[in-house]
Amino acid sequence: MGLGVEICDVSALQAQNKITGQSRQILFEGLPPQTQDLHGFFLPGNMKQKFAQLNDAEREWIKSSLGNARNLTMASQVGDAVENMTPERLDRAYKYWLYSGTDINAPANDVIHAIAFAFGQYLVDNEGFEWSLVTDQFGTDVGVRALPGRGDVLVCPASMVAKRWETKETDFLVPIYHAVIDQRNTIRDSWEAKGKSPWWKFW
Repeated sequence: MGLGVEICDVSALQAQNKITGQSRQILFEGLPPQTQDLHGFFLPGNMKQKFAQLNDAEREWIKSSLGNARNLTMASQVGDAVENMTPERLDRAYKYWLYSGTDINAPANDVIHAIAFAFGQYLVDNEGFEWSLVTDQFGTDVGVRALPGRGDVLVCPASMVAKRWETKETDFLVPIYHAVIDQRNTIRDSWEAKGKSPWWKFW
């Protein structure tokens, strides 16, 4: 993989039924050292990935999860519709559910995918990402990707949220969002600058 950022922790397809399977650390490949340590994880390596379009079942899964996110948002009283969900609001909704006891009687798996896919949809709707099915040596996951073929800034939101549910971490979506967008912008600017270099300049 070229210069890019990937956030994938466990297989979202495995997590669809049960949050188990081989864990994956956060990978910030190509970022400066201070950013690599942003969330306490750094995994070097060459990730050979294949991308494919989602099928109808996977798109329906996302649609259903977005409906759950809308219900979760209304129940937690931090917003009125998932379409308006920013990373800040999703962080608050997730924290409310995590510490609300029986106030919101929703299975963890459903909440994880609701928050995760709403976050992914926010990136799709506002930041130029697109949904994609990604397969590599760790398995297959549903993710959102920007700059395809020019860095492949990749976020696998369900596995990202599932990893933090395991440790009961909260308030993570906002810093991840900013890290992803900063890296996307850095890669995009690098490609644009490269395209403006004189024909005789090879670096």
